[in-house]
Amino acid sequence: MKKFINMILVILMSFFIIGCNDITQNKIYKIKPPENNSLSIKGIWRINDYKILDNDIYSLNNRKFLIGEDIEICNEYVKLKDIDYGNITYKLKLVKDDYVISYEEKYNIGNLNLNKDNYEVISVFYNNNIMFEFIKNTDKESFIFYNGALYNVSLVSQINQPVDSNIKKENNKIDSNLINYYNYPVGVYLGIKSNNEEDNTEEYKTVYVSFQNDKLQPIREKSGLIVPRMNGIWSINKKYREKNDYYYEYFNANPINNKDFINNDNKNLDNIDKNRYISINFVGNDYIATEVYEGNKFTGKYGKYEVLPIDNITSNIPIVISDIYSDDAKKVFKQVYDNIVNNFSEEEKQKYSSYINYSNFSLKRANGKWNVIGKISPAYGLEDSGYDYTLNFKHNKKLVNYDSLLIPWKTLKRELPDIKDAFTSPNERIALILTEKGLLIYEIENSKINNAPLDIINMDHNDQIIMAEWCIGDYVDNWAKPFLN
Repeated sequence: MKKFINMILVILMSFFIIGCNDITQNKIYKIKPPENNSLSIKGIWRINDYKILDNDIYSLNNRKFLIGEDIEICNEYVKLKDIDYGNITYKLKLVKDDYVISYEEKYNIGNLNLNKDNYEVISVFYNNNIMFEFIKNTDKESFIFYNGALYNVSLVSQINQPVDSNIKKENNKIDSNLINYYNYPVGVYLGIKSNNEEDNTEEYKTVYVSFQNDKLQPIREKSGLIVPRMNGIWSINKKYREKNDYYYEYFNANPINNKDFINNDNKNLDNIDKNRYISINFVGNDYIATEVYEGNKFTGKYGKYEVLPIDNITSNIPIVISDIYSDDAKKVFKQVYDNIVNNFSEEEKQKYSSYINYSNFSLKRANGKWNVIGKISPAYGLEDSGYDYTLNFKHNKKLVNYDSLLIPWKTLKRELPDIKDAFTSPNERIALILTEKGLLIYEIENSKINNAPLDIINMDHNDQIIMAEWCIGDYVDNWAKPFLN
């Protein structure tokens, strides 16, 4: 009997081992800010060779590496071209051969001919902006994709002593956190939704605001949503399909520099059996947050929320709250939901669905920040917008990359009573203030907004800002390219 039990335990353990090693799709892991010396790519890496994968991006940037130059990677900082960058974070992805390094050249990680089942790709972020991707081959030989070029690198030295990234550089070297960061070029993609109340439709556009060389650059605008992502710049556009007497709205997403990208719209749209109207509340790097109506009497009121991955934007299955946060998020979600429902009157309870839906959440702007909100949908057969409530979840990098105000909202509200929304750049150089007059662009000096705006973008009272994605440094010119065509 004991022998039989042992055999069963061995079999069960083998299943667990197999399960732990079975990676069937690209997976992403956030590496915590290192508190020890365990960072696997830590060291000094030397450029051995390089291949240009995106000539436009490479030619626009003057920060290019030469063969023989070094890149220093540590827990607390990254050193490029004799400049130390602090406030570094890392994100690990386990990917397959089809992981795209460059959409411009249709270059996948499989083209490296490393013959692996899975690959470690570590994205390096500086102040929440991606600097480069480190493609790990061995402990001694790897690749770095930076500003349009793929560099072959080898480890030449270990780094054993921790370095304080806040130490000022001597001999006229640049401390980017204290001096140049404020003077760096900065830009922002603003996604704007314009609602038409007469026919319950909406339109989307993207405005690009940039500031460099001590002046505001020409403001650029393009219809549709232009979305910066880790694997390039994408476009998101609204579409619809009419089939079997049903009208079905959805969004499609494509990388703008890859004409051969295969869009799988039809995959999830073959069996349309209902009317569906959808609108976007928020756009991030990897997800969009939407509001949805399904029924036969659409009047502009949306009865539920859905968050969809951009990589599978036509999916019929929205993500649930625990896909973004931990499993404990469901407990918090349910506690808030139960508290609200228990305070409903009997009459109110009849108006709303009695079932909790962990995918019924979205993001909206309020008081100068993105807020995670839930919805209790209307009861079956009732046409209403449901009941919204706030979920006090802290910002999660899976949803929101950067959402900080240099000047507190209460201070802005006191100084600008008619303010509706506000954004400040990561390098604390410009501020965007939404008022009834429009979107005012200000320069910031000494952590204060200048008296006179640099420019004003006209905004209708029904317009909503649904995306604010910032870039710093060399990316400012790159992000302008989609608006020049």
